[in-house]
Amino acid sequence: MKNKNLFKTVAIAYLLLLFTTMNARVWRVNNNATYNQWTGEQVFSNLQTAISSNLVLNGDILYLEASGISYGTATITNKALTIIGTGYFLDDNPQLQNNHTTAKINQLTFGAGSSGSSIYGIEFVNADRDIFFSVNTLSNITISRCKFHNGIDIDGGSNYSNILISKNYFDANFTVDVTSGGTISNMTITNNYFGGNITLRSTTVATISHNVIRGVVSIYGNPFYNNILLRTSASVTQNNNSSDNVYNNIFRITQPAWLNNAGNNTFGVTEAYLFNNINDTEEKKYILKAQGLCPECYQGYPSNVQIGMYGGNDTYILSGIPAIPAIYTLNASANAPQNGTLNVIISTRSNN
Repeated sequence: MKNKNLFKTVAIAYLLLLFTTMNARVWRVNNNATYNQWTGEQVFSNLQTAISSNLVLNGDILYLEASGISYGTATITNKALTIIGTGYFLDDNPQLQNNHTTAKINQLTFGAGSSGSSIYGIEFVNADRDIFFSVNTLSNITISRCKFHNGIDIDGGSNYSNILISKNYFDANFTVDVTSGGTISNMTITNNYFGGNITLRSTTVATISHNVIRGVVSIYGNPFYNNILLRTSASVTQNNNSSDNVYNNIFRITQPAWLNNAGNNTFGVTEAYLFNNINDTEEKKYILKAQGLCPECYQGYPSNVQIGMYGGNDTYILSGIPAIPAIYTLNASANAPQNGTLNVIISTRSNN
């Protein structure tokens, strides 16, 4: 079994290195005690140690390998890093990864000097809040293809800009609550599933589109379109909102008095009418029916695009699989005789 694990580790590392740019280096982070080293390469067993290491430079990539143990709490400071996990709901989509164990983090903080950082494919398991912005100025942060147990709180800062929240699965709330006088500009919230509320402060400038949302939306006049709102009672607060900024959405609720039909919104539809199979997996249950069965589902803005998390030009990705090659099948004997041959068959796939 040791030989098999070593081959799997080498194969994954090779694929990562093959598809890495010339200027960025990929670093492995593996906290499994049984196989966390590869001869000739530095392998970190602790995420914070990797982030803080002088070997890891601005622009580098940390690959969190599958583990049953959380990588804990970490803070990115003084460098822009990309952190990539293995995805989530892997048992529901077995064709995507050979190893269905995820890469988990309790909490990640974007600290001073972390502008330009990105995270993908991570499952957050904190009981409080999963991501925290701890400094007054941050920009160019991407949070994509991750699963959140307890949501994101963006607070305590004063000047945030160019924040992308895309293709994530939220079990809970998403809250932007900067301190008095603080602002957030050019935030994009797109192609996510939200099991809870979306709450933005009035000083946040954002665009919210192509999401599926079960909670209450409070957005203060920001553009809000091509979303599906599944709450059966009041789902959008009126704060500075009207059909001028709330348009081409689908609602479970009946039409509220303040939101007239000028926005081309659809009201009073059921989930069974919208979705292909409401008893499917946690992600696939939000795949829309064909256009002939749900014409409203394909009347988004602009040019009659598909509404919801699977619509638009950059759609939600099952299991949050990162856009790097992955091994989805690996067959090998458990061991090989000394100086003998180890027969291995692997199947790989590229991911968008």
